[in-house]
Amino acid sequence: MIDIANLLQTIRGKKKQQEERERKQKEVLSRLAEEEKDIQQKLIANTTAFSGHLSNFKGVQKEVAEKNVMPDVKLLMDIKSVLHCCDNLKPPAIYWCQLRREEFSLPPQCSALQKIIEI
Repeated sequence: MIDIANLLQTIRGKKKQQEERERKQKEVLSRLAEEEKDIQQKLIANTTAFSGHLSNFKGVQKEVAEKNVMPDVKLLMDIKSVLHCCDNLKPPAIYWCQLRREEFSLPPQCSALQKIIEI
């Protein structure tokens, strides 16, 4: 005869395990969403910084092209301003994204799968 008390206890235990897995899954998904938002913000900041840098570079490039058609003497007199612009053209500060690795453990019934993964 089936022991109903043991069966109910097993069912409750399985239900608690399932609830715990779901809670952990929600935590992980929440952390991933937060990390994704942070990375998106950094990518936008990097794109903005590089766009500004590109604009500055194109300005210097245009100035050099304009000075290139000047007579030699005038070019030599104005070369200092071009050098100053080039020296002040610094690459933009960028934001690095460090991804975290999530670790998970498999339930006991998946121990055979764990052995395959370790191989």
